[in-house]
Amino acid sequence: MVTITNCYNIGTIKGTQNVGEIVGGNNSNSYRKINNSYTKTQSITATVLGDAYTSDIKKEDGTWKYNNGYPILKWQIK
Repeated sequence: MVTITNCYNIGTIKGTQNVGEIVGGNNSNSYRKINNSYTKTQSITATVLGDAYTSDIKKEDGTWKYNNGYPILKWQIK
């Protein structure tokens, strides 16, 4: 069993088979567990993701401070 926690992907994933946004798969999902993870294809907010994430901050000039508007892991804020 593999457990993935607090994972984040906003990149493009390409492949020919068993491609996933966080991890690929096979016919059985019983070998992995994914917790509190985010992909750009999900329309969810940082509050839905849980305590590990926070929302990005918009600066006065309208641009994003950290992550182009995507949720960000709290430990990444400087």
